[in-house]
This record gives sequence, C-alpha cells and structure tokens, in this order.
Amino acid sequence: MLPKQIDPIQLADTKKSLKGELPLSEMDRLKDLIYGNAGTVLIDFKFGRDILKFPYVRGSIKTGFEVICQRCNSPMSLTLNIAVEVSPIRNDEEAELLPKNYDPLLLAGDTVELMPMVEEEILLSIPLVPKHSLNECNVKSSTFVECKDEKDKKNPFDELKKLLRE
Repeated sequence: MLPKQIDPIQLADTKKSLKGELPLSEMDRLKDLIYGNAGTVLIDFKFGRDILKFPYVRGSIKTGFEVICQRCNSPMSLTLNIAVEVSPIRNDEEAELLPKNYDPLLLAGDTVELMPMVEEEILLSIPLVPKHSLNECNVKSSTFVECKDEKDKKNPFDELKKLLRE
C-alpha cells in the first residue's frame, strides 16, 4: 500500500523507491474527464540525488481510461505512459537553480501528497482536445463545412482608403 504523503527529500537521501497502484476514482479533478469505469494508475518512482546533489524523483506513471472524443462525441481509449523527472523545491529561488532536465515539485513543508502529485502529472499529459485519429473517428470528413476563402471577403476599410485619397 502506498503512503498518502511522502517526504521526497528524505526518500532521496535514503535512495528509496515506491511502486504500486492508485485508484483513478479517487482523483477528483480527473473524475469529470473520465468516461465510464475508472481504472488504476501504476506508479514506479525512484528517489535519489544527482551528481550536483539535487534530490530527484524519477520514474513512470502508467494508466489507461476512456474519454470522449471531441470530434465525434464517442468514447475513446486513452493510454498514458508518463516519464517523471522532478526535483522537490520549497520556493521560487530554488526552482531557478534547478537543472533544465528537472520539473520543479513544490513542497508545502517537507512533504507532498502522493495522489494529487500523480493526478497533476496525468492532467498535464492528457491531450487538450482528445480525439480519435481520422480513420478511427465516427465523423466523416464530408460532414465538415468548407470555409470560404478569405480573399473573396471585402475589406470594409477599402472604401475608407478611397475616400482618404480624394
């Protein structure tokens, strides 16, 4: 069983790892995006310090669930395999010092809640507009409307230009 809160700096100092499952159904911000039954999230995190002594959390988050395609309004499967490489920080000054390969993980005190941390990574990995590929989508390309060329559109300021020249 995974802990609710972790101290990533202490885990980094002791070179620990966390591996386990979290239920998607308990991730409040994800609930509205998921269609149908929510599954689980598999996490595999390793903690340590790099050559420059920055603490890190490296690993993966794997999950899959259904969302609604924004093109055809049908359910579609979404599988996420997220690579995680973060470094815990306490303030903006520490974030400025981080090497570019790390994303900052802001701590409130010494600990961070594991579930919201994982949920945030999932939310950042979901496409902004989830949709099937064109050949899998239920909407045919013939249902799309052709846009008129912008060239055919008259510019209302053309008349003003003529008046100014006179």
